[in-house]
Amino acid sequence: MRRGEIALLVGGGLQALSNLMYAVQFAVGHDVGMLTVTIAAENVTGGMASSAFVAYLSNLCSRDFTATQYALLSSLATVGLNVLSASGGALAETLGWIPFFVLCTGFCAPALLLLLWLMRRPAALTAGQPP
Repeated sequence: MRRGEIALLVGGGLQALSNLMYAVQFAVGHDVGMLTVTIAAENVTGGMASSAFVAYLSNLCSRDFTATQYALLSSLATVGLNVLSASGGALAETLGWIPFFVLCTGFCAPALLLLLWLMRRPAALTAGQPP
């Protein structure tokens, strides 16, 4: 396991758990202090995960085609956000806010499991080199 992969796993896990802060915020109600903690947790963990993701994508790109590969990989990373976010409001209205945020935390599990699987693969396979 490389250090960047571990950072991505930790950052992604913490970012997933930060979704639970919104459930806590809803349960607490109108509390500016808790809102500050919730927003801070989201921003800090989002920054950690984003910087680790950029480092991971940079590691996947070959030196000759870095700009093209990075642009394609980073664009592909936002597809899920754009496609799935459209139904988020309807899902939250149907489930309620607390179950919605717990479900969002659970939705992070497949990505973290995929990352664990990728981390166990030989380095030659993950670097785009022939096996």
